[in-house]
Amino acid sequence: MACSTSPIALVQEVHGRLRQASDKDYYLPADRDEHGRLDMQHQTLKLTMNSLYAQRELVKSTLARTDRRTSLLDVGTGSGIWAIEMAEEFPNTDITGIDIVPPDVLSRPSTVIPSNCLLKVADGTTEIKKYHEAFDIIHFRAAHLGMPNLAKILLEDSARALIPGGLLLLVHCVPLILKDDLSAYPVTDEGQPGELSTESVKLTSKKLA
Repeated sequence: MACSTSPIALVQEVHGRLRQASDKDYYLPADRDEHGRLDMQHQTLKLTMNSLYAQRELVKSTLARTDRRTSLLDVGTGSGIWAIEMAEEFPNTDITGIDIVPPDVLSRPSTVIPSNCLLKVADGTTEIKKYHEAFDIIHFRAAHLGMPNLAKILLEDSARALIPGGLLLLVHCVPLILKDDLSAYPVTDEGQPGELSTESVKLTSKKLA
């Protein structure tokens, strides 16, 4: 395992919390407390999907090559827990997790980082452009808030970074507020009347030829 500690000024302190400094539209923190929240989100999604990932058979078949080691990029890795657990499940796959701050797991004495897991400090909006046909799978989970140009990243940059036939795996969470009877309040966009969605989790995957 290795972790980049480049002194690039990607974070700033605001009211005692660290937040990323490269995108004014991204308002969530980027510190240990936030990584704790992301760990809880990780466990919730695992229970929801009964797996670390959607499209289980597709993911397994993509990483099941025997002629070479496979590779996976986790963009916006957060605390690093998903990348670590994927590395444990797929020891023949080299997992790279990137985020704007070092993952909190690196500061936990009990954490064992698999040898096939690299956690790297990098800005996902620019880092992915450095790769060409490098990964069998690229994974984004709830990364849309920090990527205002997400459509370009997904459709152009990810396609270029994927090995032909690779898999782009997207996970997007839609939080719900429940009423006393456990029915959900409608989810709407700001200023838009009417219900948009009552799903708690939306999962999408796309195979790129």
